[in-house]
Amino acid sequence: MLQHGTITRYSQRLSRSAHSVGSPEAYGRARHEAATALWERLDEAEEVLRDVLR
Repeated sequence: MLQHGTITRYSQRLSRSAHSVGSPEAYGRARHEAATALWERLDEAEEVLRDVLR
């Protein structure tokens, strides 16, 4: 299950990779990987948000 703070971890991963790579292509790949990981768990994220907003 998606835990509170998971999106932050993906964002941090993207931020770290942006600083550690030298090419826009590598940054784009890292961004795509982070977006894909979030997309794959979107249903879980919706469920968590619904629970939090209740």
